[in-house]
Amino acid sequence: MKTGTGRDLELPSLCDALLSVLKREIAVYEKLFETVFHERTVLVKPSLAALMESNSHKEGAIAGVKSLENARQSIIGKMAVALRMETGQVQMSTIASAADPERKAALQQCQADLTSLFLRIRELNDRNKSLIEASLSYVRNSIELIATLITTGSDYVKTGQLRSDPLRGRILHREG
Repeated sequence: MKTGTGRDLELPSLCDALLSVLKREIAVYEKLFETVFHERTVLVKPSLAALMESNSHKEGAIAGVKSLENARQSIIGKMAVALRMETGQVQMSTIASAADPERKAALQQCQADLTSLFLRIRELNDRNKSLIEASLSYVRNSIELIATLITTGSDYVKTGQLRSDPLRGRILHREG
């Protein structure tokens, strides 16, 4: 980098600001990871209070991520101007290549940490989604079974008499 230009003086402070935001994002995503990890326990032994608390933690983390994302985008916009690029063209590798070696390493480490967290959160979300889908399937099948047991399944025969399906409603009818 050339020294003494406005770009050279502004870029280090923008890199520091970006690193600060990225580190806060990492902290928020780590909390989100913990919440998603513990969510499985809530899903296995559900209680409304625990589920609401888990959802509240996730919503708080997501709100934090959105706020930090806006801050990051603002800094990247300023970096694009400093690098004389379009905002949409600026990527982490571009920023890192324009930074000094220490900041470059820190940016790359933040990128690696965030990528790892994203993948781990996605994996846990997929597992939790599978658990929820299996639970919903179980509930639907249970409802269908109960409906089968309590409905009479009746219709009319050719003589006009009411015909009952002997397999439907029989268990609950005899028990009740």
